[in-house]
Amino acid sequence: MKSFEELVNTDDPGWPLVSEWIKTAKGKNLGNIYYFSPDGLEYEALDITYSQFLDFCFNKDLNVFYKGLRWDNWKADVKKIDGNQVFNFVPALWTIVFAKMKVAKNQFCLNSQIITSS
Repeated sequence: MKSFEELVNTDDPGWPLVSEWIKTAKGKNLGNIYYFSPDGLEYEALDITYSQFLDFCFNKDLNVFYKGLRWDNWKADVKKIDGNQVFNFVPALWTIVFAKMKVAKNQFCLNSQIITSS
């Protein structure tokens, strides 16, 4: 088995971010899933294990989870982009600014950016 030092390139530009994740995780229940909360801008525990998270992703009703965050015809719009692209919504869908906007939900996709990775 390779050591930590052999596996990690600390010269990589992403290392400071990964290093911060490691510091954040110390002393916490590493068997549970954490996510970076976009509204709180910090890591939050989901209080579920990795197996429970996979069960949720594959066996639960994601339509309920995402209720209010999808627009009309979102499935057709998602089919138009490939695995190297994402939708970038400004303002973010979970913000108060978004909630106060008087635009139909189906227009958000049309006005959003499609970002392609390089």
